[in-house]
Amino acid sequence: NWSGPRVSSVIYLGDVLHIEASVAVDNHVPLRLYVDSCIATLSGNKDSEPRYAIVDKLRCLMDSKAADSSSSFRRPALNKLRFDITAFRFQGDSRSLVRLI
Repeated sequence: NWSGPRVSSVIYLGDVLHIEASVAVDNHVPLRLYVDSCIATLSGNKDSEPRYAIVDKLRCLMDSKAADSSSSFRRPALNKLRFDITAFRFQGDSRSLVRLI
């Protein structure tokens, strides 16, 4: 849920991960935040293989294109953007660390 930071660092395949991007607006004019891209990789390098585009360069949440998906962006405030992804592994790779960049 969105009540606060995740209590446990243990994540299982299939768990829903709640992702939030935000920017502090303190004494600033109102800002509207956009996520241009979000890529999952094993190395943290956006050009490495394998990689999976979660948000593509057109600001599209890729999983939302699937017919059985309920993925969508939610905006609780202009300076915040939220979306969910399901924990996964890259096929054929046993490493348990996937990095989002």
